Amino acid sequence: MIRIAIYFTIITILYLNPFLPTSLKGLLGVIFIIISSIETNLKGSLITALVINVLMMINYIFDNNIDYKYRMVSMILGMAVFFLVALYTGKGADRLRNKNKELQTEIEMRKSVEKELKENLSILESLTSTLPTPVCYKDLIYRFTGCNSAYEEYFGLREMDIVGYRAHDLFDPEVADPCLAMDIDLLEHKIRQSREVSFISKEGTKKHFIFTKALLTDERGEPSGIVCVFVDTTEQKEHDKLKHRIEEEKRIIDEMQKYDKLKTEFFSNISHELRTPLNVIFCAVQLMELNMSDEANPICQTLVKKNVMSIKQNSLRLLRLVNNLIDITKIDAQAFEINLQNNDLVLVVREIVSSIADYVTTKGLKLVFHSDIEEKIMSFDEDKIERIMLNLISNAIKFSPIGENIYVDILGKGNHVCIKVKDMGIGIPTDHMQDIFQRFYQISPVNTRLREGSGIGLSIVKSLVEMHQGSITVESEYGKGTTFLIELPTTLLPEAANKEALKPRQERIENIQLEFSDIYLAKE
Repeated sequence: MIRIAIYFTIITILYLNPFLPTSLKGLLGVIFIIISSIETNLKGSLITALVINVLMMINYIFDNNIDYKYRMVSMILGMAVFFLVALYTGKGADRLRNKNKELQTEIEMRKSVEKELKENLSILESLTSTLPTPVCYKDLIYRFTGCNSAYEEYFGLREMDIVGYRAHDLFDPEVADPCLAMDIDLLEHKIRQSREVSFISKEGTKKHFIFTKALLTDERGEPSGIVCVFVDTTEQKEHDKLKHRIEEEKRIIDEMQKYDKLKTEFFSNISHELRTPLNVIFCAVQLMELNMSDEANPICQTLVKKNVMSIKQNSLRLLRLVNNLIDITKIDAQAFEINLQNNDLVLVVREIVSSIADYVTTKGLKLVFHSDIEEKIMSFDEDKIERIMLNLISNAIKFSPIGENIYVDILGKGNHVCIKVKDMGIGIPTDHMQDIFQRFYQISPVNTRLREGSGIGLSIVKSLVEMHQGSITVESEYGKGTTFLIELPTTLLPEAANKEALKPRQERIENIQLEFSDIYLAKE
């Protein structure tokens, strides 16, 4: 209040001084109004203008001007000017003052936020400095702004060595390229980025780590930097490799044990397969020796004839077994060859089926052949196709009950031909479907001897089919029958345009006798 009183006292003294020119008083009035608007507000400037106008009226009334008498019009204009100046400067000063308050408030808020950010950053730096996980910071132009001690130790770099640099200034492209790509994606999509990278450390060891990047934001939510967190996965990788190696070795050991078990069963089976026909042959020879002295006796002649047939069939069984063992050894040594020739596959299969039909009938079964194509000239080995068909039909005869049918079908499938051998027998259990083509494998346990066989027939069949660039699969429902499906490519040999003649019927019959040599035990 004292300051205001002094201020208005000075104005009063100056304006009532008769020795000051009127023009100078007018100029001083404007100055005082401006000062009032700056120091106070619009109200203060208007009060100052009112006081000056009152003083001007007093000077006019008491003729207190030395230069000239103040005319009424001039006085009124001067008063109006003072009020206009007071109004304009007062409002302008108020606006500036309000703006200044807003700026001051914003400055205070910024200071408060900066203080809070510094405190949070200090806490964050304290936390990250104690973390065993490498952490670093970047600005919005991908330059490093800091890191923790774990980062320095992991990458062998000091914080002062990385600040102000980019990834390509410090690391090889295998690390720097994905790092930059992640930074760009992070700023573009505002979504946290994560990627796994490998690199060779300064010690020469390969390290693996996953680094995750996220945005740092200011108080308005705008990006202010990038934080990168690294998780070393080297030990986990080595652990996974070791675990995988152990699992692989365990799998190999299991396979070897399974294979050894199959081989043990196979050799046990082979011993039976060899011993049985040899015993039969030996007994037949003994009976023949006993009856050799009485050649005139027709009964003795019948027994000799029967024993000769038994010797022949069991000799064929031995020959078939030995042939299979030799062939499987050749297949393992990759010394087994096939003789491809252009021929009519439909005609060959039909001839094989026709040659077997009467024999199958004697076993109480019926062999049915069907083909949806009349002729298919293609390259194949006739002997090997015959062996494949005889083996599959032999199995069908062994496992089919009397009175059922065995079906052989040929179907055209574009660039392939499909041969189907279907029986209505006992079928294959589901858990054995994947194993029947394995070498030495038999579904029935050896000691039960439900069906004769060495367990290598289907393995050889599969190998022969694959040598023709084909495939063999099986479909079966336990107790309802089995279907084998063979697909062969219909390729032709370019150097042989004409088809070959079929093998002689007598030779085919001999092969049938050889392949079917062990069926009598299952059916007779």
